Amino acid sequence: MKTYYNDQDGYDDRGFDRAGIHRNGTRFDENGFDCRGIHQNGTRFDESGYDCDGYDQDGYDRDGFNFNDVDREGYDRDGFNFYNVDREGYDRRGFTYGGVHRNGTLFDDEGFDRFGFDCSGFDRHGFDQAGIHRNGTRYDERGLTQEGYKYSRG
Repeated sequence: MKTYYNDQDGYDDRGFDRAGIHRNGTRFDENGFDCRGIHQNGTRFDESGYDCDGYDQDGYDRDGFNFNDVDREGYDRDGFNFYNVDREGYDRRGFTYGGVHRNGTLFDDEGFDRFGFDCSGFDRHGFDQAGIHRNGTRYDERGLTQEGYKYSRG
């Protein structure tokens, strides 16, 4: 492990200088770890079971999340797993895989289904699945297509 002493006073990111002395003037930081990550008790872990970076022997922090911010069950800090589904089976927009919203209907509180279309088949910008705007053309009032391209005559 390479240590970088990059602040003005010559301390590393944990507050130790090249001689292994902490900013507080002792060989140990405020959590009882020395410059090599060894605790005062002679092990890599403090009395609570965490190392100098705050992780236990399985790699989880005090909040129960690993380096990738995922807990032991595979959920992130927002409560969603790898498939962006929460523990109750709803995605980030509040829909199940079957298309039912948390409110018990097929549409969210703004009137859009799980694919982002309203009951008339138009998305939030007024385009249908074929790219036709509510005004009957491929362009909205600003001259933009469904993909956001500006109309031009060549």
